[in-house]
Amino acid sequence: MKALLSLIALSTTLATANLSAQTTSWTGAVDGQWGLASNWSPSGIPSDLALTFNDVANQAINLGGVERLVQGLTFNSTTPYTFTNGTLRFNATSTILQNGSGGISFSAPVDIRHTRLSVGGSGSGGVVFDGLRLNRGSGTTTTLTAQRKGIVIGGVITSDMDGSNTFGVTSNVGSEIRITGSIQDNGPTKRVTLGINGTGSASGVVYLEGANSYTGNTSINNAGTLIVTGTNSGGARVNINKGLLGGTGRIGIATTSHVDFGLDSGDVATLSPGDPRANGGIGTLVFDGGGTNAIVALRIGGRARFEFDLGAVNASDKIVFENFAVGGGGASTTAEAGGITFLFREADGFQAGGVYNLIEFAAASSIALDRFAVSMDSEVFGTFGYSDNTLTFTAVPEPSVLSGVGLLSMGAFLFQRRKIRSAK
Repeated sequence: MKALLSLIALSTTLATANLSAQTTSWTGAVDGQWGLASNWSPSGIPSDLALTFNDVANQAINLGGVERLVQGLTFNSTTPYTFTNGTLRFNATSTILQNGSGGISFSAPVDIRHTRLSVGGSGSGGVVFDGLRLNRGSGTTTTLTAQRKGIVIGGVITSDMDGSNTFGVTSNVGSEIRITGSIQDNGPTKRVTLGINGTGSASGVVYLEGANSYTGNTSINNAGTLIVTGTNSGGARVNINKGLLGGTGRIGIATTSHVDFGLDSGDVATLSPGDPRANGGIGTLVFDGGGTNAIVALRIGGRARFEFDLGAVNASDKIVFENFAVGGGGASTTAEAGGITFLFREADGFQAGGVYNLIEFAAASSIALDRFAVSMDSEVFGTFGYSDNTLTFTAVPEPSVLSGVGLLSMGAFLFQRRKIRSAK
């Protein structure tokens, strides 16, 4: 009897193991309807399973107007896949693997109900989303992790949950995400914030290209890189803690809020205007305080670093702070003398002896000139000054010209030059 029971138990275990190891694949044997059992192998409509999509006859998939629960998706196709008419819901930490050359287009919204959705794979095909729902839970963070290039997020990115819901974007080294859609709140009680993260010492790039209206904070941490070429009309605080913020867009800051730049002890924060994909990487980045009566603070700490490309005097990197005020001044700082560092690079049209307008404040800046220093890794050296509300820089061609001037001292901060832009 014991031998029989042992045989039954062993058979049950083997059957369970074979079932869990079984791969559920789309065959499209009949048509493109997800809800037809004979379009899957093994036959049956899958729910809450990891699925594989290969080269088959029907790759335009209709979700049937309902929500389809999945755990992960793997694509090995040389021709495109599209998903329409419904919602794909990831209910656990999941991965989309793009191993093929055929593009993947989620025209149906993707609902992320857990901590993280990773997008990776070794294929050359792109991955395009038309909308994301950040529905892990009220007051939580839903993270999209990029492990590849070619990821585009369009449509509306929002949450159906009350409270402050964070859209976390982690870009691994060599990855790239373009957010062309609109990150926005879903009514007054469903607020969205944006958190950009790297992997500690480096990262890929996140491009924010659309017209956004989310009212939560924007934070850059853990060596993340965010390039803003679009707009955000309603954001709250901007925190550049450890990482880089650049671009040519317009970043809105809510009244009574502030921009914190390099305040965290021990972490270098970089502000570098321009888009590395256009105009030789040169451009103007605007921070908008939201109104002439706004009280928006710019707070610059001792770990702040600016990176500027200097071309022609009237065609170089620039930062503009509009509608900012701090107790009658245009900025405040916690940095010691020489603590705010600038790294300058020569660009096409560079003019030795030229006077460059670097930062235009909304009012006269309260930052003393001795707080600014040129990094020893810089390609251009010179002196700082003010012209009305604008911080200026007069460039000289050789570092030797500065001997005895005292611009750089043995106590100045040394920073490793960080080139994130192939165009620069």
